[in-house]
Amino acid sequence: MNMTQRLTARDLIAKSFSAKARRGYDPAEVDAYLMDVARQVDELNLEIDRLTNEVVRLSFAQPPQVGAQAPPPPVVAAPALSADAADESFKLILRAAQKTAEQAIGDARARGEEIIAEAKYRAAEINRDSDRKAFEAASRTQEDLVRLEDELKRRRIELDSVRRAIEAEKEAVRDMANSLLNAIGDKADDMVPNNGAAPAPVVDLTTMPAPSPAMANVAQSPIAPPPPPAPPAPPSGFELFKPFGDEG
Repeated sequence: MNMTQRLTARDLIAKSFSAKARRGYDPAEVDAYLMDVARQVDELNLEIDRLTNEVVRLSFAQPPQVGAQAPPPPVVAAPALSADAADESFKLILRAAQKTAEQAIGDARARGEEIIAEAKYRAAEINRDSDRKAFEAASRTQEDLVRLEDELKRRRIELDSVRRAIEAEKEAVRDMANSLLNAIGDKADDMVPNNGAAPAPVVDLTTMPAPSPAMANVAQSPIAPPPPPAPPAPPSGFELFKPFGDEG
């Protein structure tokens, strides 16, 4: 195992994620999860170091010296067999320790990769949830815009209908006024004698000046009895504009 490429807690804590536009994650949640992953990686690295040191220690350890414990027995071959057996036993122990250390290192590496994969999956899940919420918000906004546009179109149609109704009413009133004026003119022409004389001028009451104080006092004085009726005279221009049906 190349120890220079080992993933450390410092690497995890220093790792940063770039947030794209309209895509992101909760920084506090991801950072907290990475801190937990960093703690577990630290523990695994410590265990790897311990086992590695144990393997190194066993590799440089001296095998037990059986010849110095007691005088050799009468049989000469016995001490040689005991030394070989001790050396073989030491080798078996060393191989077992190396195997155990390699297995622990493999397990630690697998666990570290599992933790990193889980962290990546969790970060991707946070991104997907953020994207889903952003998409739902955009969909709601689009639906609101469509609804407002439909309402605006309906209001414009109603306004155009009201305008057309007002114009039609104005046209009807103008036609009625023209008809009344034409009828009044025809009636006036029938009432004026055809003796070649010009018709009497039409008096515009709206342009007449207000009466003076003296005339106002005369108007407020008692009215004298009317004189005897005079012979009927031709209608004046003012009488031509009396409303029809008003005989008083």
